Amino acid sequence: MLYRMLQCEIITFPIYGKLKKAGLNENARYLERITAEYGYDTALLKPTQPVIPALLIYSLKENYEKNLVSFTKVEEVLSLWNKKPQDFAINYEYET
Repeated sequence: MLYRMLQCEIITFPIYGKLKKAGLNENARYLERITAEYGYDTALLKPTQPVIPALLIYSLKENYEKNLVSFTKVEEVLSLWNKKPQDFAINYEYET
């Protein structure tokens, strides 16, 4: 985003350099401090938890109920987000 701002001449090259340096991981506290000093919310600076697409959950549930995928495969896919099928009301169905 910074590079695009430079291309559009919204910021100058010296400001681009300062902002790029401030955005490095080792300067996270500095960036948070100056953001707060200017009166802005720092919530957007903090990382968020990854979100599982609702369509994926729906598809996994539907495909499992139709026996198109195994319960193990559902577990495998959800483990990418550190979740379990039970978190989404997908329960193992025992065959009788």
